[in-house]
Amino acid sequence: MNKTLNINLAGFIFHIDEDAYQELEGYLTKIKAQFVNTEGGEEIIQDIESRIAELFRLRISEAKEVINKEDVAEVIGIMGKPEDYLEADDYEGAKQQKQEREQAYFQRSSRIIYRDADNRIIGGVAAGLAHYFKIDPLWVRLLFVALFFAGFGTLVYIILWIVVPKANTTVEKLQMRGERVNISNIEKSIREEMDALGGKMRGFAAKAKAHDYQQYSQKTGGFFSDLGNFIGMAVRTIFKVLGKVIGFLLILFAFVVLVGIIAGLLTGGFHVLGNNMGFWSLMDFLELVTVDALHFNSLAVGLLLITIAPLFLFIYLGLRLLFDLEPLNKSARNGILISILAGFIILIIAGSRIGISLDSHGSYSERFDLDPYTDTLHIEVNEDAVYQAFEAYNFNPHWMVIDERNIFGDVDLTVYKSNDSNNFILTEIHSRGNNRREARAFAKELQYSFQQTDSLLEFDHYYTLDTDSRYRGQEVHHKLYIRVGTKIYLHENTIDLIYDIKNIGNVWDHDMVNHWWEMTDKGLLCLDCLEQQEPVWPGDEEADDAENFPDTEQEEEPDEKEDMEFSTTSLQFSKPSLDHVAHLVLHKTVQAIL
Repeated sequence: MNKTLNINLAGFIFHIDEDAYQELEGYLTKIKAQFVNTEGGEEIIQDIESRIAELFRLRISEAKEVINKEDVAEVIGIMGKPEDYLEADDYEGAKQQKQEREQAYFQRSSRIIYRDADNRIIGGVAAGLAHYFKIDPLWVRLLFVALFFAGFGTLVYIILWIVVPKANTTVEKLQMRGERVNISNIEKSIREEMDALGGKMRGFAAKAKAHDYQQYSQKTGGFFSDLGNFIGMAVRTIFKVLGKVIGFLLILFAFVVLVGIIAGLLTGGFHVLGNNMGFWSLMDFLELVTVDALHFNSLAVGLLLITIAPLFLFIYLGLRLLFDLEPLNKSARNGILISILAGFIILIIAGSRIGISLDSHGSYSERFDLDPYTDTLHIEVNEDAVYQAFEAYNFNPHWMVIDERNIFGDVDLTVYKSNDSNNFILTEIHSRGNNRREARAFAKELQYSFQQTDSLLEFDHYYTLDTDSRYRGQEVHHKLYIRVGTKIYLHENTIDLIYDIKNIGNVWDHDMVNHWWEMTDKGLLCLDCLEQQEPVWPGDEEADDAENFPDTEQEEEPDEKEDMEFSTTSLQFSKPSLDHVAHLVLHKTVQAIL
């Protein structure tokens, strides 16, 4: 049975048995003898005792209240013996034992978050967190700046300032840095602090010695000099932080643009002609607007160079600002600049060729005579598979590829009063090209369709280009000319086909569908509108007819006739059947009664 003693170690009371006490007393005696005559030795001894007290406290619990000899031996193994750290190591293998002991302790040790008051700017929170995560304090400070602009950085910093303790003692500073808390590191840390303090004192003494009484009278100038140095240091620090922020933003910008391009190519993020295009759709469109294969390839190469080279430059500049990398060598810089310049020149040349290919305007017209025995027309849109595809997107896209066909929705219909006794359709196809002849040739290459079946007049809402043809802004305009007394019914599906139809009452196009209209001398008149708008009677009838219902022979300006080709096609109709004649007679009778 051993005696139990009470000892006071670094302000803590411990119960320790007699054997353990003797071993601990001998250990502390050697330490005091080692550092008693050393500068800062008293502080070293106090820190060592504080660390030993901390380790003892970890070994005490409700089930164990007395420090025994094994506990003392274990703590001494962690702290190390004084002779292990003498400059002249007289023990064979002591160095190896020391490394093994430190490695064993290092595996059991862990960092503790403290505020680093020695390297603080405000409260030492950022420097303490940087020690804990083994990173440069600048990154943590940049994070707090970002959180500050986000609106809650100040609150987070104040909370951490209150919660996180400051590293006051040498042991706490070692724990903050994640270093082993043993005799060697405690001594090293204190010596570094003493050397730093001695350097400051020597610098102060040198300044005091260098200044005599007369120089002391000029202390005001020295104060402003120091203030200027402080301001300069602050400005340099601000610019350094700003450089890091700019570097981060450059990398972020390049990353966002690159991800956006990739996502756009894969998911259809490019909006052209009302379409959300992916990579292959965009390539198909570029092939449609370019002149030939060489033009298409050069445009693709130019786009690649003008995109990739600047992104690489932004990423490298950002990395250089963040991590202080060396600047690119001359060959790399020249290569990037040449790539950007080459891409820019290629795009200018390719874009100029596209502009030249759209320089001139040309038109081609065809006339189609309708059934002369029909004075009632139901106008509808052919609701085929192509129509359904356009309707699925609310007719927003003007171009779609269906069954490997390039299909465009630039088709419209307008209604005019015919100046003769015939009902007919005048279809004008407009296009652009390198010259008028080429523009007319492009206009002739497209295919469109409409058909009349008795009183039903059905239009396609689209036109088709051959696979070998090029897109040059082609448009199809159907102009329906009807004689006075002819009635038309605009089906609901024509709402996206009709365009700018003049009428008595100035009813908008989208309100004209699902109604009967009759051509009068004054224009179209709604026959079944519940709220008939006030008719707009022109003051000058001839001028109004010329403005709203142009004559087919004077529709084009004289200078436009040069680039217009005109053809007349009469639709072939069989003689009216007896049923058709009966229908006409019945219709005229009802009209006379009304």
